Amino acid sequence: MRFLLDEHLPTGLATLISELGYNALHVKTEGLLSASDSELWTLAGDLEATVVSKDSDFLALARRDRRRSGLILLNLGNISNRDLYVAVRAGWPQLMERLKLGDPVVELRP
Repeated sequence: MRFLLDEHLPTGLATLISELGYNALHVKTEGLLSASDSELWTLAGDLEATVVSKDSDFLALARRDRRRSGLILLNLGNISNRDLYVAVRAGWPQLMERLKLGDPVVELRP
């Protein structure tokens, strides 16, 4: 599985996801900081990647175009990067299981 992380997430999260055994790209390291949410959604579909975001605007894109890409919504509020990494590491197996079962949108909550 491949993941595309949006600009509101730290680049270190892409590193963490890679350490968990997945291909993770961050819009910053890919030179895509100026891309709109819609452009990122389309790119993710072209890359066969799941978008990872804290931005609920991606929910509308996911509901409108379920075939293009999936979405992991990190609904964790305003937390430190350290706490974000801990939460993602702990919740990642469940997120992956739900994606593998075909859920187009999965959410990580506290």
